[in-house]
Amino acid sequence: MLKVLEILAYPIRYGGIDMFVWQLIRSVDKSIHLDCLTPLNCVNEDFRKDLSERGGNLFELNLKKNGNLNYAYRPIKSFLKEHHYDVVHIHASSIQELAAIAAAASSKDTKVIVHSHGTGSKFTFVMRVFRRIAGFSMSRHVDCFCACSKVAAEWKYIPKHQKQAHIINNGINTEQFMFDRERRKEIRERMNISDSEFVLGNVGRLSYEKNQGYLINIFEKFLQIKPDAKLVLVGDGPDRDALVKLVEQKGLNERIIFAGNTTDVAGYLMAMDVFVFPSVHEAFGFAVVEAQASGLPVLASDILPDDVKMCESVRFLPIGDENISKWIDAIPITYCEDRKKGVEAVRKARFDIKNTAKQVEKLYLS
Repeated sequence: MLKVLEILAYPIRYGGIDMFVWQLIRSVDKSIHLDCLTPLNCVNEDFRKDLSERGGNLFELNLKKNGNLNYAYRPIKSFLKEHHYDVVHIHASSIQELAAIAAAASSKDTKVIVHSHGTGSKFTFVMRVFRRIAGFSMSRHVDCFCACSKVAAEWKYIPKHQKQAHIINNGINTEQFMFDRERRKEIRERMNISDSEFVLGNVGRLSYEKNQGYLINIFEKFLQIKPDAKLVLVGDGPDRDALVKLVEQKGLNERIIFAGNTTDVAGYLMAMDVFVFPSVHEAFGFAVVEAQASGLPVLASDILPDDVKMCESVRFLPIGDENISKWIDAIPITYCEDRKKGVEAVRKARFDIKNTAKQVEKLYLS
């Protein structure tokens, strides 16, 4: 049996990358043994449960992350001396972490795959230097380069590796997101939202790059047009306290709902009427795919790659205080005629997890 180790250089929570690996756990052929390792910890018990039911192991090193991006090199190298894997698939947020963990995993008997899932807001000279240094290291230690989009490949890899990169679609379980009016009603009742209330929504980590503060400013002004509207923010993160304080300062406590992390993202999307995604930077936009599968019209920042648009009801807009009025004007005219057609569009674009799993299996077995 082929043994594969997924390394996530993050705490395993409910973020986009965690969800990507979680979907792989559920979808990759069971003839392939999958284990997961994080140098940090896991707080997503459903992730842990699904991996265990599949026969896999979750290893948490419980290290303390510091300014040294090589902090996990020695512990992971030591771990891999004791545990042999045919394939090590690495998911990390920084170029340096990808390179360091790849070096730790490098072995003549192990295929090392690095996977870029992210970008940044500005590609500086320093970043170019880091990318070049990391690229030199990865040339020696990496067998296969992957990315969730062309932009993500360009951000993390030197030109030589960009040409070699496999673009792996962030596939989702489309059946799970098929619009269901009963589920919409159930989730709305749980949040005390009536049928007549108009709901804007966002799914993502509550952090700078997701730009929920900007969304709250948009919503505040949108209330002047639609006083009975509500905003639902699904997710958690480092900016939660600051966002809650902002909502309190604006007196919007009764209008904005912090739903927190959930395993039922699909249900919350069904409860929404328009999905708003004003990210500052984004390699792809996993939540936008889910929103479209649910048949939601989407307003997203124009920094997202064009590939994320699978339905005609997706509109891209510039961010910045001077552009808030553009978002407000776009909300009332953004709609989907038939929300059940969303799944069909996502499948046609080959973003179903079944297609993604086949791509990944082929890389593991080749």
